[in-house]
Parts: sequence; C-alpha cells; structure tokens
Amino acid sequence: MINNNNIYTMELQRTREEAHDNDLYRKDRPRWDSVDPEQSLINIREYFESLRGTNKAPCSYMLRPHIVPLVHKNQTYGFFADPDKKMIERCPIIPIEQHGIYYGGTDAELLEEMHDLRSPEYAVDSAMCFAELKLIVEKTPAEICINEFRKTRDVRAAFKKLQTTFLGPSFTQRRAGQLEEELRNTKYKGEFKHSNFQSYVAKHEKIYQQMENLKNDGYAGIDPGTRVQYFHGGIDEPSLKTAIQICESQDRYGVDFQAGASYLGTMVQRTPAAKQGNVAATATKVDGIKLKNRDGTDRRLPTAKYSSGVYERLSPKQKEWLWQDRKKAKANGEDIPTAKKRRSQPSNKSTARLESAVAAQKRQISSLTAQNEKMIASLIASGFEIPQSDPSSDKEEGKDRKMAANKKNSNLTKTNKRKK
Repeated sequence: MINNNNIYTMELQRTREEAHDNDLYRKDRPRWDSVDPEQSLINIREYFESLRGTNKAPCSYMLRPHIVPLVHKNQTYGFFADPDKKMIERCPIIPIEQHGIYYGGTDAELLEEMHDLRSPEYAVDSAMCFAELKLIVEKTPAEICINEFRKTRDVRAAFKKLQTTFLGPSFTQRRAGQLEEELRNTKYKGEFKHSNFQSYVAKHEKIYQQMENLKNDGYAGIDPGTRVQYFHGGIDEPSLKTAIQICESQDRYGVDFQAGASYLGTMVQRTPAAKQGNVAATATKVDGIKLKNRDGTDRRLPTAKYSSGVYERLSPKQKEWLWQDRKKAKANGEDIPTAKKRRSQPSNKSTARLESAVAAQKRQISSLTAQNEKMIASLIASGFEIPQSDPSSDKEEGKDRKMAANKKNSNLTKTNKRKK
C-alpha cells in the first residue's frame, strides 16, 4: 500500500543515495588482522556496507550467503523496515532474466562456479571492491590467498576463499587450541591498578565468547564445568583459597560461571589482602623511605615511627616485622624515634640538564667578552681614544651629584637631616 509516509521515506532514501560519497568512507578502511581473521572478515563486510555501487545499493550485497535474491515475501519481511538491508538481500548478482535457471533446478553452488554469469552492474561493483579488498589485505598472508582472482576481480569469490582458508576446519581447530591455552594462562594475582578481578572475569568472558563463535565452524566447545575449572585454576591469590574450595564443593558454583564469579567478586571486596595487593606490591619508595629491595622483595625497615602514608603501603609481612622490632625495643627500654622524611635527590637527568645550561651560559659570556675585546682593539687601531676610568674620580663625581641633589631639596639641611 502506497501512502504519503511511504513516499516520504522513498524520497529520503533517494536523497541519501544521491548524496552518498564513497571517498568519505574510504578513510575508515580496515586492516587485515592475521591474529583474528574472524573479526577481520566482519570488518570487511561492514566496510562494504558503507560503500555504494553503480545502482546505489550497499556493496555488501555481493557478499551475502545466497547468490539469487530472496523473492518470497516471508523471506524478506524482516528487511522491509530498512531500505539498505532490503537492497542487500534483493540486489541481483546474476542477471534477473537468468533467475529462472535457479528456480528451474540449477543448484546455487553451480551458479557460484559460473563466473561469466554475472550482471554488468555486478562486474563494475566487483572490480571496485576487489581493489579495496587488495588494499585491506596488502602485505599479509591473506593477500596471497586472493591473488588468483586478479584477472576476474570477482570480490565474492575472493571473500569466500578468505572464509574457507582462514575459517575452515584446520583454522578452527588451531584457533580453538589457542583460546583454550589462553584460558589456562590467564591469571589473577590480586587487585592492581591495571589488573583486577573485574578485568579477569571480563577476559574469561571474551575468550569464551570467541570459542562459542567457533561452534558455527565445527568446534565442539567446552562444557560449563571445564570453563569454571579454568576460571578457578587461574586465581593465584592465597586469600581466596577458602572461597574457591567453597565454590568447588557446591554444585551450583561448579557449573554456573556467572554465579561463581559473582560470589568470588564479593569475597574479593571483603578480603583486605586482595584489596591491598596494589598498594603493597607496587610501592617501592614513599617519603624517601625504600620499601623494597633491589630484587623486589620486602625490605625490613628500621625500628621507628612512620607516617600513616608509609604504614599503609607496607605489606603484611613488613608490618609484622615492625611490630616485633618495636615490641623488642620497648622491652629493652629503648626509645623509638620518629622516621624523618628524606628529600629526594635530583635525578641524574635533571643534574645533567642543569650542568648543560650552565656550560652554555659560560660559552655565551666568553663569546661576548671576546667580541668586546676585538671591537676595542679595532677602535684603538683606528686612532680612536678610549677614556680610562679612575675609581677615585668616580667617587668624587658621585659626591658632587649627591650634593647637587640635596641643594634642590629645600627640606634637607647640610647634615642631610630634615627640618622639623
């Protein structure tokens, strides 16, 4: 049914298509990532959605799964709301008059092999997109994969070859092994500035989602119990050992990743050792007082009274040492002094910078002095008389100037005292 709303939508879509400029989108051209080819293929498809072909349809219509457009209304019903999606699903790859071959019994795989059976619009769009694909995979292993299509410049065939090569059975098994190894090697060692329990959980969820995506390519995946075992095995924080044992003893936490992660996250907030891991492990010097040895181990501090800023950054082991030393000193009747703050010495870089500035100033002064002496010598050689200054005469001239100033001021007497 055609009404005013439909006409307005069609006019708006036509205006969008006519004003579209592919050059504005080419600056966002993605790059092929050999580490994650699955995401690279997704990026390529999304990039071609932003480009438009000769008939103003998004160029990703050449990468759709079915070579013959969907014709039944139920097949394309979900795309009617979005004109671009509808064009991707309906734009012809082979000439429209040849669609009867498919419905007459010709298999779709056979049509894929019939490279000569392509519409003229597809040939132009494919050549443009193949050039873009070459730039995307340039100087990567994927470039070798699509070189066989340099003559035909069939971007659909090249894209399918990338899918088969990098997302085939061999890649799936290899990628699955890499993800499982990554799960085993992911560790949680306490709350740090750039690594905490939340980031540990997020990394596990990201890896697991990547493993789930591989199921479409034949990967069997891991069961929930194995997933939880990998998660518990990577926690290397002694204060959470009891909490992990509780999780392993209960069936719910043993197979439900989210429930176990939520419980352990609550225990992390209640465990001081895990929360203070960042402070104790990263602080090496506070107020000029060294807290760590050169090898990174805890340093046993002298018996003294330290500020709250220093004491908060001590590890539990250092606090225990300090308590024992203070207790021994009190038993012996010794006074416990207050630790003095040490001013940090200037770094070697700042000292070198200062010395360089002083040396440059000395060179400038010596250069100016040499120029002055050279100018005086040239003046003397030309017969110009330069008056010599006498220190005594300078003093007398100074007195005369001072007396003349006093005479001008009537409020001053000869003894330089003000009149009352």
